[in-house]
Amino acid sequence: MLHRLLRSLVPALAAFTLLAAPMAHAQSESQSVINDARQTLADLRHNPEFGTAAQAMRHARAVVIIPHLYKGGFIVGGSGGVGVMMVQARNGTWSNPAFYAIGSASFGLQIGLERSEMVLLVMTQKGLNGLLQDSFK
Repeated sequence: MLHRLLRSLVPALAAFTLLAAPMAHAQSESQSVINDARQTLADLRHNPEFGTAAQAMRHARAVVIIPHLYKGGFIVGGSGGVGVMMVQARNGTWSNPAFYAIGSASFGLQIGLERSEMVLLVMTQKGLNGLLQDSFK
């Protein structure tokens, strides 16, 4: 009886393990993006030039933080990164992070590679509505 139970549980456990591994990997990637965004904001807050942006952030409708924005090109170029967006409610509380990817392509005289960070403050509801569309400029 125990042998039959074990024989039926082993395939179920194997299937669960195979299905759970990608979910755990996705969770760890998501947490990594959140941790990197948190670190980007902490680094920015310790920068003396952040004073004006800190005041603007209090009045921002939303903030988008891309902790690793990669740009590169040789004639044909591109840039991209993954980050988080948080929306500020009227009472000053921030939403949970939503994940966003940003990307662009270019063509022309260019050569090089660059890694940077981006913090985008969205100041109006109209700007937030535009950002929530499938694509924006």
